[in-house]
Amino acid sequence: MVNHTREPDGNVNHVRIRELEVELVKCQEQLARASDRNNELESTLIENQRTLQNLSDTITVHKNNEDNLQKLNDSLGDKLSEREKTNGELESVRHYI
Repeated sequence: MVNHTREPDGNVNHVRIRELEVELVKCQEQLARASDRNNELESTLIENQRTLQNLSDTITVHKNNEDNLQKLNDSLGDKLSEREKTNGELESVRHYI
């Protein structure tokens, strides 16, 4: 609310200027708080992005490990089949001996 009380020199503008100065200080304080909060949120965002990247990297490593284990398992299965085939052939040869 505008205060139109006259100053001793009769000028109403001095009162309004002081009121606006008080409002300006309040606005500057709000801006400073908002800026601090924004900085906190930016820091949190950066931290969350790093965490997300680390999780993504971990998932990729686990997926690669699963793929490698599956390949190893397939290879061992193939080798086992070859060995069983060879053992069967050896067993056949033993019957001839």
